[in-house]
Amino acid sequence: MNTTERVNRAMWDATDRLRLAPDFADRVVRGGRRRVRRARVQGVALAVAVAMAGGGATVAWRDATAGPAVVADYRLLQPTGGDLAGDARVIEQVVRAWRDGLRHSESGDGAVAALRGEPHVYWAGTTKGGPAAVVVQAGARRDRVAMAGLVATDPVSKEFRLVGEESVAHGVSWVYAFGPEDRTLLAVDPGVPLYISMAPVTGPDGKVSRDWRRMSTMDGVALAEVPAGGDPRDVRVLARQAPPAARERDPAGLHPVREASQYVEQAVARGGPVPAYLPINPTRADSAGLSWENRSVDGPTRVGRPTQVTDDGGILLRAVGESGYVDPLIEIHGSGRWEVVAGLPDGRTALLSEIFGASDPALVFAVLLDATGAVDAVIPGGAADRDAPVPVRVRLPDGQGWIVAAYGSSLAYRTAGGAWVEVGQDAALLPDTAAEVRAVTAGGVSSSQPL
Repeated sequence: MNTTERVNRAMWDATDRLRLAPDFADRVVRGGRRRVRRARVQGVALAVAVAMAGGGATVAWRDATAGPAVVADYRLLQPTGGDLAGDARVIEQVVRAWRDGLRHSESGDGAVAALRGEPHVYWAGTTKGGPAAVVVQAGARRDRVAMAGLVATDPVSKEFRLVGEESVAHGVSWVYAFGPEDRTLLAVDPGVPLYISMAPVTGPDGKVSRDWRRMSTMDGVALAEVPAGGDPRDVRVLARQAPPAARERDPAGLHPVREASQYVEQAVARGGPVPAYLPINPTRADSAGLSWENRSVDGPTRVGRPTQVTDDGGILLRAVGESGYVDPLIEIHGSGRWEVVAGLPDGRTALLSEIFGASDPALVFAVLLDATGAVDAVIPGGAADRDAPVPVRVRLPDGQGWIVAAYGSSLAYRTAGGAWVEVGQDAALLPDTAAEVRAVTAGGVSSSQPL
C-alpha cells in the first residue's frame, strides 16, 4: 500500500460519513515530505479531530506551503455521492437545471447574485421518484455553502428540474418531497440521527400520537417513501439524538417538509415556465373553506343559561391544542368564524367552534369551563356534517345535553314520542333526553334527523 492509500484509509477509518476532496491525501503528503513522520501523523489526526468535533460540518487542514489553516464546508469538498455520481451526462443536466431554476428562485435575486463559483453536485442517485440530485453552491465566502437545493425528475416530461432550494442564511434545512404525488422523500444527512413519522395515529381513546422510526442514510442522504393512502403534508422529520415521545409537542430538531409541486407552482407564479410537472398532487381544500358557516358575526351565539364568558379564540385553541385530541405536531391555524357559548344546567360553560389546521375537514370541539373559567374538559365533536339538516350536533357529558347548530334555520327538538319544542334560531342547547332535531330554513324547508 503506498503513502497516498495509507492516508486515505486512515481518514476513511476515522469517520464513517466524512469524505474528502480527491486531492486531499496528496496535499497532506506534499506538505509532510519536509517534516518528520510523527508530525505528519499528528497533522492527519488533527484534521480528523476537527472534523469530528464539528459534527461533520467542517474540514480543517494545514498545508506547509499554504500558510494559515483552511476551514471549509464539507459539502463543497466532498466528492459527489450516489449511484449516478459517475454519470457525466446526468451531472451536466443537473447543473443546467439548477442554473435555469435559480432564475425564478424563491430566495430572491439578491441571494442568487451573491453566489460564487460553480455549483457542486453533492449527491446524485436513483430514487423511486426518478433520478435526483442535491446541489450546493458557495456564496461570498467561497469555503461556505450559501444555497442548497434539489434537482429532480419531472414525472411527466422526465427532464430534470429544480424542485426546491434553500438559502443557508435562513437557517432552514428542508426535507424534499418529490416525484409522482410528492411521495419520495429526501433529507441530507445532518450528522445526527434522523427520525421520521409518516402520519398522526388516533388511538382507541381518541387521543392522537405519532410513531417514529430512524431513517437510514447512505452517501450523505436519507430516502423514504410516503405509503399509498398517505399524504406528504402529514410527514414530520426531525434530527436529534433520540426520537421524541409519541405525544411530544414542539420537539427540537424538526425539519419542515417541502413539496416539489408547491415549489414549482410558486416558481411559475414568479414568471417561470409552466411545466408538465403540474399538477402532481390532488388539490386538498383549505380547512378555512370547509367551515360550517364562513361568516362574520358580531359575537358568539349564546344558548342555555345566561353566561358572561367570552373568548377571542385563545381559550378554545389552547385547550384543544393541549388536549391530545389533535396531532401534537400540527399547526392550529385558528377557530371558526362562528362560536356557540352555552350556559349548562350545572353552572359550567361550553365553548364550541371548529378548529382549522387540526385536520381536513376542520373538526368541531367543545371546551367546558368551570365556574372560575378554568378548563374542565375538552369534547371532540368530529367534523360538521354539511349535508345534514343540522350540521353541528355535539353531545355533552354528565347529562348536560346537546349543542346543535344550523345557521339560518329555526330549530326544534322532541323526545321519543313527544311533541316538537321550538328552541330558537341558528343554535340551541337541547336536553339530554332529546331524540330528534328539526331545522326549518328561511325558505320554509323543514327537515329532521335523529340525534
